[in-house]
Amino acid sequence: MDLFLRAFKPAKNLTLAARTERIISQQRFIADELKIWTWFLSDKTEIDIRDDAIYDLIYKQAKKGMNTKRVKIIRYQPNDIPDMWSTCLFLLSPKFNPEPLIITHRLGWNDKYSESESINIDHFVNAAEVNNKSAITGLVDKILSEYIPENLYVTSKHYFHNISKRPENVPWTGWITYLDKSISLPKIKPDFCDVIQKADGTLFQTSSELFDDNNPEHTENALRLEKWFEKNKVRI
Repeated sequence: MDLFLRAFKPAKNLTLAARTERIISQQRFIADELKIWTWFLSDKTEIDIRDDAIYDLIYKQAKKGMNTKRVKIIRYQPNDIPDMWSTCLFLLSPKFNPEPLIITHRLGWNDKYSESESINIDHFVNAAEVNNKSAITGLVDKILSEYIPENLYVTSKHYFHNISKRPENVPWTGWITYLDKSISLPKIKPDFCDVIQKADGTLFQTSSELFDDNNPEHTENALRLEKWFEKNKVRI
């Protein structure tokens, strides 16, 4: 199973300089949790995330693509606030066969098209040192405490695209679903999954083991949680 993680929260339309600082800070707390400090940028440049000298490289990534398809070229400066997302990728390996673990930081407000920012982690399955229950749950806890998302999910591609019904505005399900206190929940929680109270919200975990979308018990429990959210009018 190819697990992925998504963490979302309302976007702040930051300057390019502030975005760069945020990207570095976010990748550092993730790297610290994983104890992995060597990463590769999308152009395959190797970096040590602990090195302050990476600032200019990350700034270029935060600014990359902002003039694409524009009739009038805008030369954004560090203190400008672009009306576009900044996206920066950190790859565990420069090789793409198979696709490496990829961590994507998306910051800024893409005009009226999205008011959310996110941390996305893909291809756990291709990183043996990370693709286990302990590493992923530790990473979830780190993101909850440092990033403070509004909602966070760990699920699999197959479950997400081929099994889940994904009703409109209903939280995603799979293995882990976290919803912060801004999202209204019933007082009585489901008894078919683990429900864990966190500092700023509630975490639902549908299996005690690492989620396996080939295990009917795992997928059925995830679907039960999806139905529970829908029935109880839990909306995001």
